[in-house]
Amino acid sequence: MFGPRGITATNREGDTLRVYQEDDRQFVSLPTFDTFITFHNGKASERVLLQRSFSPWTLLDIETLGIGFPIDDAIGGWQRYDDLYVYLDSSSGTDTTLQVTNPNFWQYEARPRLLIAGAWGVNSLNSEPAGDEFWVPPYYEYAIGVSYRHQWEAFYRGSTSFDVGLTPASALQYNGHASISSFIARIYPWSNLFIEAGPSFINLSTDSAYFLGSYSASYPPASASLTAISAGLGWSGDFSYIEWNYEYGLKSYSFFEQPARQFREFVVTVGLIFRI
Repeated sequence: MFGPRGITATNREGDTLRVYQEDDRQFVSLPTFDTFITFHNGKASERVLLQRSFSPWTLLDIETLGIGFPIDDAIGGWQRYDDLYVYLDSSSGTDTTLQVTNPNFWQYEARPRLLIAGAWGVNSLNSEPAGDEFWVPPYYEYAIGVSYRHQWEAFYRGSTSFDVGLTPASALQYNGHASISSFIARIYPWSNLFIEAGPSFINLSTDSAYFLGSYSASYPPASASLTAISAGLGWSGDFSYIEWNYEYGLKSYSFFEQPARQFREFVVTVGLIFRI
């Protein structure tokens, strides 16, 4: 920012922000996320909303299958603060109005934000009894809900794992997938790090199956529904996130006269999140 020496700044809670002086410019140490800030000069003050613009160069991160998004997000390379012009007459009275003349609900600093997210990843279905195979099938998810000041979030999450094994390892041949609907509460106890938990409702389904062993047998498509508990932890920046999530079924299930097994799924995802 440009201005006379002695300009100070505070955040939306009223805490003083550090101002660095260099020649005819000052630099303010800013918070991680979009926020309101108040500039002070003598008797005058002006509160403005600082917002950042998305850098189109960040779209090149798609070539890294999304891994580059969290890196740019963490170092701040994905964005820049939009220009603001504020005039402060140091001899005038105090004026802490918003730069926006008549702010509506969506410009109010304490409002919750609409949350929209989508991610891809891999998971492993590791279940009982012993002898199961270790699977790394493709996994996709989306979420919609609300976010508040990067302190807590509540959202619905839908996810699907494709080409997964839903029976113990055997000569049985089939394709299966798991569809999960979850209702998640997430909190941020340590800056960008979060923990979350909530109930999940799982639908397991397979196509027709057949044996390749010494005898032949075939089975029609099958499905099962069960309730599970979801818990996870991860890191979320301004527009991307990385998460480690675990699903545990509360009851066992069985397909094709196979032994019963417990649903256990560990998922690692990388995704984009938007708080509007």
